[in-house]
Amino acid sequence: MTKQNYIFIGSPIITKELFRKVLRSLNNYSCKPNGGLWASKYTSPYHISDWYSYLIDKKEIAFYKNLSSASMFTLKDDANILVINDYETVLNLIAKFPSIHQKLSYYESPEIPVEQKIFSFEELTKYYDGVYVDYDHFRFSNSTDIFNSWSVNSLLLFNLDCIESFSPVSIDFDISKFFSTRFYLPHLDIDNIKESKKVEKPSEEHSKLEIITKEMFLERMDDYYNYQFEDYDEYFSTLTGNANLCTQKIIESEKQLLHNIILNLANYNLKISDEIVARNIVLNYLSQYLDSDAKRISSLPKSKVKTPKYYKC
Repeated sequence: MTKQNYIFIGSPIITKELFRKVLRSLNNYSCKPNGGLWASKYTSPYHISDWYSYLIDKKEIAFYKNLSSASMFTLKDDANILVINDYETVLNLIAKFPSIHQKLSYYESPEIPVEQKIFSFEELTKYYDGVYVDYDHFRFSNSTDIFNSWSVNSLLLFNLDCIESFSPVSIDFDISKFFSTRFYLPHLDIDNIKESKKVEKPSEEHSKLEIITKEMFLERMDDYYNYQFEDYDEYFSTLTGNANLCTQKIIESEKQLLHNIILNLANYNLKISDEIVARNIVLNYLSQYLDSDAKRISSLPKSKVKTPKYYKC
């Protein structure tokens, strides 16, 4: 039986150097999680995937998205992927894995509208390798709004260890033809798919930055060890502010480690900024810290903020 191929748009490599753990929304209003690896089913050389079709349909996206490279991958036989394709599944997940972040931060009213109620993706990562969301079902069912921003049927991976292998692929995407030629269609170069690869372990430099990040983050949080936060907003603002400062500090003080990581990624034809590398590592630790501090979080008063707010980090 042929395995399903999935495609990750925008990068010729799947790497733990850039992977970011799933994290709660960095705002007090939306339902979509941050982080993870987002992909969709590969369909054909000219359609490529539902997500790719969505991107090129939104023509303005073509100017700032890398639409000429991708990674095609398959999952291991034992990959534990939760399929979410009906509202009953959503209700069961909300009951079993309620979102403390939404409960404590949602700005609009004391009661979260039923169509906006979401479960904790962070908790799901402890039991599953990822989720596959049947967006088409929810788009037509009107049972919930929580997947409205997903746009297409989507695979969201919580870790990369469930990937069997991936292959870098090239997509013929000529932006001048795309806007000027009526019948031009971007297409995947099926005859030149590169040899399959395994997802590699993080580099030594990456592991060092993880240690530095943890030490830096905890040092900055020492002042809050016995601090009584006014509400969840003050708590989450403090943590995300700390994360933002740690990112900037790492960019300033760990230039050589970041440079080595970026050089290594360049060998795979991937251009990336030091800010993205540093930020991903910091947000990974933020995710870890939030999980370890779950008991304190559950005792915090609900946020008093009554307007939409984004927590920058």
